[in-house]
Amino acid sequence: MVDFRKFVNISLLILSIFLNICLKDAVALSSKKITQELGFHDEKGELLTLENYEDNVVILHFWATWCQHCIGEMQIIDKLQKEYRKKPLKVLAISEDYKGISIVQDFFKAHKITHLIPLIDNKNLFMKELNVSSIPTSIIVSKEGREIERFAGEVDWENEEVRKIIDYELAK
Repeated sequence: MVDFRKFVNISLLILSIFLNICLKDAVALSSKKITQELGFHDEKGELLTLENYEDNVVILHFWATWCQHCIGEMQIIDKLQKEYRKKPLKVLAISEDYKGISIVQDFFKAHKITHLIPLIDNKNLFMKELNVSSIPTSIIVSKEGREIERFAGEVDWENEEVRKIIDYELAK
């Protein structure tokens, strides 16, 4: 019985230390300003950075045409951009496809994506710079260029809590 209590106490101590380390990383990440050095490309091949979207809340959405989880979400974030089109919110759906911008343009046409612009990070440099390790991943960025929220995996963009985060940032 004494050994079991000792085991539980040691386990709780280890868990506490682990959570403390994770929370420190989470706080540091949430206040991190996103670099302006790397970016992504538009249809014309022009390099864009977050500086191009200054004074806007930005949703960086990393995806690919071959990603099954991304396909349905693209139509939802297209709708999100349409709903917020008169507000300072820019949804930047950045494709991680290696085959170039034409495959992204074809995808947009086939899926009737009309409120987003085709963007690509075909060498994954911007994705790597932001420590994105899977797709889909979405990052909400403040008007000041700071990471506010990060979602790995699909996001329910119609969820009230998600909308509150967006609306709160827009109201600042």
